[in-house]
Amino acid sequence: MVEHTEHSNEHIEHQTEHSYSSVKELAEYLGISRTTLYKRAKHNNINLSGKYSNKQLDKLKDINDKKNTPIDTEHGEYQTEHSEQSDEHGEHQTEHSEQSNEHGEHQTEHSEQSNNYILINQISVKDEQIKNLNDRLAQTQKALDQAQQLQLIAEQRLTKEHQKVIELSEQKQEKKNFWQKLFS
Repeated sequence: MVEHTEHSNEHIEHQTEHSYSSVKELAEYLGISRTTLYKRAKHNNINLSGKYSNKQLDKLKDINDKKNTPIDTEHGEYQTEHSEQSDEHGEHQTEHSEQSNEHGEHQTEHSEQSNNYILINQISVKDEQIKNLNDRLAQTQKALDQAQQLQLIAEQRLTKEHQKVIELSEQKQEKKNFWQKLFS
């Protein structure tokens, strides 16, 4: 029953995840430099993805490698053999990790090219939109100029007509005065 409880606690501890938005934030939490963090992550085959279990955080915090741990003399041979197997496994994982990194770099390069293509297309669309807006602005300015010219012409005609009305009114008044003088 005790073994089950220990296994359950270890399982729960392994499932607990901590999230960090950047490698810098994680390094600050651990109190180590980013360079050290990258080295420890590579040494322990931990992907710096932003989410980490307690076990992974403990491995990243651990200053001492398992190579420096004292060996129990009674089980020394087993630990040495196990350590050698772990080293071979670690080398295989390192090779796999390097291949994954190369694949990841290729994916990153492809992703960057894809992003560049998308950005170039977006810029082209925006350039076309700007051109259309500039054309509409030019048409609006032309229409405004025409409206102002028509208003000026209308005001000039109105002024001329007003002057004619004044002149006719004066002439009428003069004629009226003439007849009034004649009959008065």
